[in-house]
Amino acid sequence: MFMVEKTNNNINSLGHIANNPKKDWTNSPADHKATDKVASTFSDVRVSRTTPIQSALTTHLDKAIGDYFVVSGVEYQQTTDFNDENKINHASVYSVRVIKHKAWLPFGTEVRVKIKEQKPIVSEEEIEKLMLGQQKPIVVSFEDLSYFHFGSGETLIAQGIHRLNVDVKEVTD
Repeated sequence: MFMVEKTNNNINSLGHIANNPKKDWTNSPADHKATDKVASTFSDVRVSRTTPIQSALTTHLDKAIGDYFVVSGVEYQQTTDFNDENKINHASVYSVRVIKHKAWLPFGTEVRVKIKEQKPIVSEEEIEKLMLGQQKPIVVSFEDLSYFHFGSGETLIAQGIHRLNVDVKEVTD
């Protein structure tokens, strides 16, 4: 198994208290095994009085971007913690393409998804082989995917990622 479950009360990315198990996704590409078809899951959306339009749009994130994605790149980030200069925060930022024909975004649109405290599950060698056409596309889904809008930008954040053992054609509709 590629993850360790820790049970405790936690607060999800939108401020809701969740009693679901917290997963430790600190794995390496070698530890991560492809799984069968598992669709992405999406975080609960808290309706805000100050941003009702954004809340309504975020509620339909699954329709906007779809459930499955193809990896086109990955970046591993290490940054100093804002509150503690002795602490280093780790994150993987995946560049993925929308592959659902019925999604609101056009087929092939590239989006970036950040997963905190996780090493990439795709190696640099695999990305290079993908770019050279020497490897079949890597299909993934995300766990607890959520959308945030801030100032002049936006971001997608997930709690985990699943590498799927499926062909792209199986998950495009």
